[in-house]
Amino acid sequence: EKCNCGNNTESDVSCQTASSSKNSAQECWRYQCVKCRDLYMGDPRNGHQCYKTINIENKLCFDGKSIDECKMKPRPLYPGQTVFVAVNPRYMNVDIRVIVDVTQGAVDLYLSPNDSSFVVSVNSSSGSHAVELDPTYYKHEPFRKMPSFDGHIPEKPRQSWYYDKLEYTLADYTAKDLATYVTVDKKNILLRVRNLRNRLVLTLPHTIHELTHTKFFIILRARPSDDGAASFGIVFFRQDQLHIDLFVFFSVFFSCFFLFLAACVVAWKAKQAADVRRCLEGEASGRRA
Repeated sequence: EKCNCGNNTESDVSCQTASSSKNSAQECWRYQCVKCRDLYMGDPRNGHQCYKTINIENKLCFDGKSIDECKMKPRPLYPGQTVFVAVNPRYMNVDIRVIVDVTQGAVDLYLSPNDSSFVVSVNSSSGSHAVELDPTYYKHEPFRKMPSFDGHIPEKPRQSWYYDKLEYTLADYTAKDLATYVTVDKKNILLRVRNLRNRLVLTLPHTIHELTHTKFFIILRARPSDDGAASFGIVFFRQDQLHIDLFVFFSVFFSCFFLFLAACVVAWKAKQAADVRRCLEGEASGRRA
């Protein structure tokens, strides 16, 4: 039977086709709401989420809608709520700059190159969302610990966890100024930026990250405040390239050309005047002789 899926998920089409047959013994409940809808990516099973895909200059409001849809009447991100964004790079040889502008309120940002790094749980009493690392991440220690950003040592802002035989580094920052700049200068970094109230610029160098098969998954969580104010803002990314403005190019080219032509005309006139003077002086000296 069809299931009313939420959180931008849908059921597997193959299961729906098989369920139409009375002789089908397939357990379709296992395949209900296990895929992300179009324009979303990720694996929504085991507490993970679907992330809204954004492309270059595609600005997304904190309510998960594009800037064209929400600019007239934007919906806020209330304290404890989350929004999920996936950065899909277009160019493989150009750095990525992710920009988050907070116009009201404060948010925490989480970033990972893996869509299964973070698990979001909902408080049954308050409805607040809690963002945690997937429990399958582990440390090379005698006693297995639950992964967490909150167990770091202040003198060592980065610590390593392991998942699927890969090492992931936890990096924790706190936004302070009107503009916070963070460069993700290492592969497989799990990043958190806390208390973002203005602008954040995340730089992802293409020389470090393999953009051909790497996506970046971002979670924005509105921070609770004393007055209960909601958060508003936008998130987008850019890949700036060097472009030649043809109008400026030809304007400068023809300006230089006509300046050169004018200089040639002036030089030719000066040479012509010098030749005439030389001829007159020669004639005058001949008459005196």
